[in-house]
Amino acid sequence: VNMSRTDSLTSGQIPVVVGVTGHADLPAQDLDALRRAVSDVLQEQVADKTPHSPHVLLSTLAEGAERLAAQVALQAGWTLIVLLPMPAERCAQAIAAEASRNEFEALLQEAAEVRVVPDADTDALGSYSAVQQRLATQALFLLALWDGKPAQDQFASENPDATASMVKMFRSAIPEPVLAGPSDNELSQARMVLQVQTRRALDVATQVGTPPHGL
Repeated sequence: VNMSRTDSLTSGQIPVVVGVTGHADLPAQDLDALRRAVSDVLQEQVADKTPHSPHVLLSTLAEGAERLAAQVALQAGWTLIVLLPMPAERCAQAIAAEASRNEFEALLQEAAEVRVVPDADTDALGSYSAVQQRLATQALFLLALWDGKPAQDQFASENPDATASMVKMFRSAIPEPVLAGPSDNELSQARMVLQVQTRRALDVATQVGTPPHGL
């Protein structure tokens, strides 16, 4: 955990919290365009409209879109808070690929805070569902690197961590009360999904889907 990044959380200002979800299988040829698109959305749709508030990205650091967004947000000076279903060491041990595990651990080191969701560590499906529910209720916005397809049209649509399922959860969630504190945001308090059109590697292989912004 990077303690130098916790200052924004103790400034007395109400932070603007953006959760992130997205496809894990991002096409390699789309990555640069996706980074630019995520940077533009975070800056133009959030930071420019809330210049006097701390900006927080809330992520589970799942592979693909969530890690890409975390890297972009950190480069822009945002605070990263990570939500996990179990202690970070156990999460890391569960990642088989060394490169992916190293990426996960490097991002954890840059996070201002790592929160283990209480009672999430029950079973594989229940634990991640609990984490996603926490993200859905704590975020004001949901950044979704998503192809826009509903869950029933997605490959492995029964998977509860599918991007479309997370978007649906966010839209139906009852947000947690915001702590009282000073804020002069120009932003509407309406919760909103900020979509970045994102192809999946499977779709690119079969030439389906719309390229991301800027490609």
